[in-house]
Amino acid sequence: MTETSAPHRRVIRSKEFRAITADAFAVRGSDHLIQLMLSLETVDFQSNEVAYLEEALLLLTPKSLKVLSIVLTNTLSILEAATGPVSLPAEKEEELYKNAGLALPKKSKE
Repeated sequence: MTETSAPHRRVIRSKEFRAITADAFAVRGSDHLIQLMLSLETVDFQSNEVAYLEEALLLLTPKSLKVLSIVLTNTLSILEAATGPVSLPAEKEEELYKNAGLALPKKSKE
């Protein structure tokens, strides 16, 4: 990780801190709170079916979601500039765009 021009702040780790791996994401929300479920796609060995192991729930205000979106978009741009494009199968991208925001509140028609 590179240093930025942001002021240096001391970091204190929570006792509950842990690193997780996530490759599946679900979003739900309201006007005031967005829930981002971070999961890992796996196989349930008892049923031999694909299952999602829910690892963590991230709760964000809409403003925090916007900040996270900007941080992730910028990080991906820097990564792609350094290593080349990150591609997804076309059908996966289509599914993601089609289902984006389905669990979020709709703007009321006034």
